Amino acid sequence: MLDFRVIARAPGVLFPRQNQIGREMRQSLAVAVMLWAGASAAGANLIVNGSFEAPSVPVGGYTNVGGGSTAISGWLVVGVDSALTSGSFQQSGITFQAQQGSQWLDLAGVTSNSSASGVRQTVPTAVGRQYQISFYVGSATAAPFFAPATVDLTIGGGQRTGYFNPTGPANALNWKLFTVPFTATGNSTAIEFNNGSASSNYLSAIDNVSLTEVALSGDFDFDGDRDATDIDLLFAATPGAVPPANALYDLNSDGIVNTTPGASSSDADVWVHTLRSTEYGDANLDSKVNFDDLLALAQHYGQPGGWASGNFNGQAGIDFDDLLVVAQHYGFGTPGMNPDTFASDWTLAQSTVPEPTSAAVLSLLLAASTTRRGR
Repeated sequence: MLDFRVIARAPGVLFPRQNQIGREMRQSLAVAVMLWAGASAAGANLIVNGSFEAPSVPVGGYTNVGGGSTAISGWLVVGVDSALTSGSFQQSGITFQAQQGSQWLDLAGVTSNSSASGVRQTVPTAVGRQYQISFYVGSATAAPFFAPATVDLTIGGGQRTGYFNPTGPANALNWKLFTVPFTATGNSTAIEFNNGSASSNYLSAIDNVSLTEVALSGDFDFDGDRDATDIDLLFAATPGAVPPANALYDLNSDGIVNTTPGASSSDADVWVHTLRSTEYGDANLDSKVNFDDLLALAQHYGQPGGWASGNFNGQAGIDFDDLLVVAQHYGFGTPGMNPDTFASDWTLAQSTVPEPTSAAVLSLLLAASTTRRGR
């Protein structure tokens, strides 16, 4: 069959090779910057002073902070009191070491052991985004003052939930990690920890609090959704074994980044078919392949561009191969649509373009599309 890409490369249709190389270099640089910035944002800890290192307390001692105070950097003390404690503090044969850094917080405080006592911090979030908060609960045992501890967590004013660490040695704190996922419902979210231990237990230890946004699989620019930019980034990714290929793009976790549509173990297929539940040719990602997608391709035919413009294989430029993809899947996601209208629809789409694509495309397409898969 005639390779129509020869026609598509006619003078004036595509940029000269040297301009194309420069464009690809600029695109690669832009992709790298975008990934670095997105990864940094997605992995950043949104909690301030999560290991309770500020302000400093006397080595081996503690500082009790009353309710309403903001003396603990980043935190508002609620209830009666909470005690900022040195990791070298000792009592009843126990060394109360920090989980991270040199200090930790006893939500039970010193004077009251009130269940209302604790700390709160409000962090910036985005509606609908996924987050996870992690923290450590410290337990120790020394009757009658200390027993395995509980820390209560409230997210965004919701339900108060207790997290219990049952392991309480007699000579040191045992720290247990808890991780709690949630979906943000506002542009800011209040995170509150309270003393959840029994009134007879003067220990509700917390340390190493972090809150991070959870990256959505296939969301390579970390903006909270899977769109055309993400599939373009996948197509631009370096293929091959992980490492050196970036594991971020290994969507099927087989240790290989494969960006070729239709290939065995194709990560591109995972993105299109599994994560977006659509088909190649769906330029606007509305889970349909119809005239809207055909029009987008017609308007950009013979030009550089990405998925939204009709580039469905990640190769340089939008050409006959991409048009054939639309033909093969025309009518996908639209029950009752007659895919045999493709020829007339292509003619109509061409008529909207100031410089219509060569009529030779249509004859080539009609011949090739006889093998398209039924939908």
